[in-house]
Amino acid sequence: MVKIRLFSDSSLDLPADLPEKTQVRRIPMNILMGDKSYTDLIDITPYDILDYGEKFKETPKTSSPTYERFMEALSTLEDDEIAILVLISDKSSSGTHLVAKATIEDLGIQDRAFVVNTKSVSGGVGLIVLEAKRLIDEGLEAQEIVELLNKKVERLETSFVIDKLDYLFYGGRCSQLSLMFSRGLKIRPCIEMVDGEMKATRKYRGPLRKVYDKYLEDLKSKIDMIDKKVLAIAHTRMDDEEVFSYFISKVKELNYFDEIIIAKTSSTITSHAGPNTVGMFYFFKDEN
Repeated sequence: MVKIRLFSDSSLDLPADLPEKTQVRRIPMNILMGDKSYTDLIDITPYDILDYGEKFKETPKTSSPTYERFMEALSTLEDDEIAILVLISDKSSSGTHLVAKATIEDLGIQDRAFVVNTKSVSGGVGLIVLEAKRLIDEGLEAQEIVELLNKKVERLETSFVIDKLDYLFYGGRCSQLSLMFSRGLKIRPCIEMVDGEMKATRKYRGPLRKVYDKYLEDLKSKIDMIDKKVLAIAHTRMDDEEVFSYFISKVKELNYFDEIIIAKTSSTITSHAGPNTVGMFYFFKDEN
C-alpha cells in the first residue's frame, strides 16, 4: 500500500500534540535577528522575537526554508511513498513555494510530491494539515486528496486582530503616521487573507475586551455560513491572560463549533504580528 506523508513549513500553528498526531514534518523557516541567523522551531522562540523587538524597536527578518532543508526532508521519501506539502500562502512567502518545487524537480519526484498552496498562514495552514490527515486516514489517493484540499482552501477564512501596529511598522508594513494615529485612537486592525494576501479589512477601536466583542460580533453575523466542525484559534504572547480567557469564554458561549483548537504561534508568525495578537480560522460551508 502506498504511504502518503505530510510536510509543511514552520508557519504552521497547531496545539503542541497535534503535529505528532498528524505525523506532519515541519520544515523550519529562517529568522535573521540582528546579524545572526536562527532556525525556527530549533534555536529561537517567539519570546526571543518579542524581547528583541521590544529592546531594539525592529522585527527580525524571516525567509523561506533553505533548499538544503527541503532536500533533507524530501530525501527521506521511500520509493513507494508520496509527499503532500501543505505550505504557507505563496503571496506571504513565494520563496517557500519556489524552493519546494525546485527541490521536487531536482529529486525527480514530480509524480509523487504535490504542493498545496493554503493561501493562509498559522492556524489556517494547520486546518488544512488536519484535513489532509483525515483524508489520508480515509484511504483516498494522493491526487484526490490534493484536489479536495484545494477546494477546502477556497472556503478557508483567516483573520487576525492586531493589538499594536508596532511590529508591522518595524517590518515596513505601515507608515509612522499610521502607527501614531493607531496609538492615539487605540485602533486595532483586523487583518484578513484575501486571495492569499494579507489585507486590513476592518478597524476596531478601544480596549482589547471591547475589541474582542466586536470581533466576535462580526463572526456571529456570518455564522450560518460557517462549517461548525472546527474553529482554530492562534495567538501570540498575551500580556493580559484574563482578557484572553474572556475571549475564549465568549467563543465557547457561542455553543456552535464541535471542536475548538487553540495554538500558540511560531516565531515566524510572531515576528510579524507582535504580542497580544489573536487569530481565528475556519471553513465556510460547501455550497453544493
